[in-house]
Amino acid sequence: MKNIMTMTAAVACAFALTACGGGGDDSGSALSRADEGIWSNLNPASVTGAGMQAVILSDGSYWGVYGTQNDGTPGVFNPKWVLRGTTSINGSNVSSIYMSTSLNSYHYASGTYSGTVSAQNNLGIAFTGGYLNDPLLPPGQVLNMNYDGVYNQPALLSAIAGTYSSYGTNIYGSGSIYNNIQNLTISGSDLTLSDQDGNAILTGTMTPHGTTVNVFDVSLTTVPLNIPGGESGINNGFMGLAYKGILFQTSSGSLKNSIQIVATSGDSLAYYFMGSKQN
Repeated sequence: MKNIMTMTAAVACAFALTACGGGGDDSGSALSRADEGIWSNLNPASVTGAGMQAVILSDGSYWGVYGTQNDGTPGVFNPKWVLRGTTSINGSNVSSIYMSTSLNSYHYASGTYSGTVSAQNNLGIAFTGGYLNDPLLPPGQVLNMNYDGVYNQPALLSAIAGTYSSYGTNIYGSGSIYNNIQNLTISGSDLTLSDQDGNAILTGTMTPHGTTVNVFDVSLTTVPLNIPGGESGINNGFMGLAYKGILFQTSSGSLKNSIQIVATSGDSLAYYFMGSKQN
């Protein structure tokens, strides 16, 4: 299953593959650890190679989505794996044990990463094991990501309320039942992910992850899908699956005002959504 998200504009320098000054700190707030924050190297309009969005929280929890950029189609990011784990830090040195779960199949594997961080500026890490069957990111090659200062803003439910349209077909790992997810609706603390006809496929709730950072903890559950015309119950075999993860925003270029969800159900099932707010 090919899953792509078409980006409609170039991503600003803060998300370039090679560091060019970093995203900076929009608020000047002090974080509890140097590697904490939202990190990215996505620039699919002009860069070919490995791409990643990653979030490291104050307790060391690590969430990421890895894929390829501009691989044959200009302006496209193709997500492949969701990563989650726990990160350790010693001065500017970082390391992690993580689980990678395929977004295209039921494959999953554990791995590690290590590298260095410059607080609220640049995170450079090299991966081993896990999803590393990709020649674009061989073992030992450092992936440089820059900081997104939107992390320093408080997580406000009122600020993100509304409807978001996905950049592409994007449920992964759980089967074809999710192939038609097109929209995310946020109302208060409630979330609904639905197809183009408004049929709910995943529902759930979210809560701010603390009071000072722009990340939400998310819980999602699959629901029965009853479509008039004979497709009733096509996802009933997956009904009641619980996904846990995070929701976050990004702030620059073609990612500006987008919402992203990274979540897993056990080791073998992963979900990733990325969408832009509708006016």
